[in-house]
Amino acid sequence: MGLLQPIDQGQLRQVFAELGHAEAIVQRSEDAFLVRTVPLVVEERDATGDIVRPSERQTVEQALSQRFGAIEVLGFDWVARRCSVPDGGAYG
Repeated sequence: MGLLQPIDQGQLRQVFAELGHAEAIVQRSEDAFLVRTVPLVVEERDATGDIVRPSERQTVEQALSQRFGAIEVLGFDWVARRCSVPDGGAYG
């Protein structure tokens, strides 16, 4: 994610902790941050299709925007806990 104003990793980590994601790993990469968490909960809808609870992604993005101003999500991926590695072993 990209932020339009400078912040440090600790500030970003604190927001994730306040949202219930103290496990979040925050890494800085030149002008952006990479944040890894457990999978975020998707939105819940009722039988008519109305949103009953927004997704955690929406909640996180809203909290970050309120705290730091405009943000840009450069990517959003889900990666399985167990991943293959080049030597044929596994990680996870």
